[in-house]
Amino acid sequence: MSLLAMPLVFLQAVLCVGTLGALLGLGIAYANVPAANPQVATTPVPGMVALTAVHWMDLGKGGGGEVNGTFYSAKECGRVNGRMFSEKECHIRSLVLNETSPDAWKNLGSLGGGEVRGRFYTEVECFEKALSLWPKMERKGNAVTWTNVGFVGGGKVNGKLYSRNECFQEALSIDSTCASAWYFLGQCGGGQVNDQVFSRKDCYLRSLQNVNETQKTPCPLDNTRKRCAGILVGNFPYANPKECFLEALSLNETSAETWNLLGRLGGGRVNGRMFSEKECYIRSLVLNETSPDAWNNLGSMSGGEVRGRFYTEVECLEKALSLSREKDKDNVITWTNLALASGGNVNGKFYSAQECSLEALSLDSTFAVAWYLLGQLGGGLLNGHVVSEKDCYLRSLALDATQRNRSSLNSKRKAVAWTNLGMWGGGKVHGTSYSAKECYLEALAAHFKNVEAWFHLGLEGGGRPLHGRLFSEKDCYIRALSLDETSPTLRKGEKAWAWTQLGLLGAGNVSGKAYSEKDCYLAALSQHESPLAWFHLGLLGGGEVHGRVFSEKECYEKSISLDEGFADAWDQLARVDGGDVHGRSYSRQECLAKATYLREHPTIEV
Repeated sequence: MSLLAMPLVFLQAVLCVGTLGALLGLGIAYANVPAANPQVATTPVPGMVALTAVHWMDLGKGGGGEVNGTFYSAKECGRVNGRMFSEKECHIRSLVLNETSPDAWKNLGSLGGGEVRGRFYTEVECFEKALSLWPKMERKGNAVTWTNVGFVGGGKVNGKLYSRNECFQEALSIDSTCASAWYFLGQCGGGQVNDQVFSRKDCYLRSLQNVNETQKTPCPLDNTRKRCAGILVGNFPYANPKECFLEALSLNETSAETWNLLGRLGGGRVNGRMFSEKECYIRSLVLNETSPDAWNNLGSMSGGEVRGRFYTEVECLEKALSLSREKDKDNVITWTNLALASGGNVNGKFYSAQECSLEALSLDSTFAVAWYLLGQLGGGLLNGHVVSEKDCYLRSLALDATQRNRSSLNSKRKAVAWTNLGMWGGGKVHGTSYSAKECYLEALAAHFKNVEAWFHLGLEGGGRPLHGRLFSEKDCYIRALSLDETSPTLRKGEKAWAWTQLGLLGAGNVSGKAYSEKDCYLAALSQHESPLAWFHLGLLGGGEVHGRVFSEKECYEKSISLDEGFADAWDQLARVDGGDVHGRSYSRQECLAKATYLREHPTIEV
């Protein structure tokens, strides 16, 4: 067959594997090592395409390339005679043609093993085959493969069983720049390499040194292991996985900072014992009582016992501030925590919660939580400027989206901020104007169980939180009252209003219990006396409030005594032949005259 007559896909495959100069590798598995006997010819296997073993192996490793001005992707290079071959299938085909290729065995092992000529080879068996076929001192390939064998627990090579630790030692005796082998030898507690004993810490240091100095090492560290190695030698960069701190403490339980950082990750099991977040902070302080960060963290957990003495939440925060530099920006967290704890003494001076919030903001005016707390405390004077409560909530919400977790508002605080902003009539956040009702909807989007937001959304006639189901005014009051039973939030006047409005809207079920209209008015009056609730209780014939039964007439009298400008109440009192209000008796005619006058002069108080 002439070259031009060859099928196009076959021609592409041959061109790709024949002309790629540098084949890409993946992780430890693919060191760029020449295969033994790379030009072994194809053997006559039924149905196999006529490619050499090395071509099949390279095809398994290849990343595609450009041939005669045309780029062929890895997928196009992997398609031969119309069939797509996976990475593993390519290595298996290579080994069917040439079972003496250590590189192909190593690569198949890195893919979990596979079946070659009717026999399945496990991951370890593939690595063992690779090592038995490689020239003993073939540097890169042997180091990578020994590391892989150690990683899967060790194995038998040329009749001898090697432990996990011994595999890493063998790898390093061949190539002392193998960063991964150093890291894993450190995990095994260290060991002897080329007649020199290395401690666990030495191994981690070597792994970092080699990964930094030999960027193209055939056995590199991934980023996670690199960060872990850093912790194990005393470096504490951000974003380290908990496992790294646990391993560091199993190596050295006397590192105060490691205990503190493990606490911030929720604690964990060290050398067989479980330590809670609080216990980690206490351990840290037992080792180093001068750590302001650890004192702050213990304070945020309501305090604890250190060296036989119990420190309260406030005492911990006071210690943190007295130990830290005065203008240290990190103190913004501690001042904020002290504000949450209602203030305390710092270096002999008492700071109120409001003053603590102001101190926090003087250090970092972008701290959303501190603005929120200052809003809760009614605002204050910051850097010579008066900041109102509303402005505090506006700033906290505007800053929240830009904050990291440590300073951002949690869902509950965000909901409170939006609710309080709504109670101030709304405002502009991030350039968008929000009405009071829109603020309550935002509050419920942040925290669906915010009692105040449901109550105030009821006052606004209801709405669609999260742009979903429409909640009517009645629905909102029911939600507010139901949630308030398990998480008391509403003030007595608000709760009385909600019950009264629920009665006016036909009553309903609150926390699974059915309430009639009369029940609603009685519930309202048990919280707070209001003229409207007394009036409507009177319309229903009266009832028992605080252990005393009130007649219809007495209900109207109570209603008028609370609001003498209530025309309808005067009218109803006339219908029951008048009554006594504030010690004076009113006849039926006088009551009617009052009602008529008030309706004709609605703006004039009597």
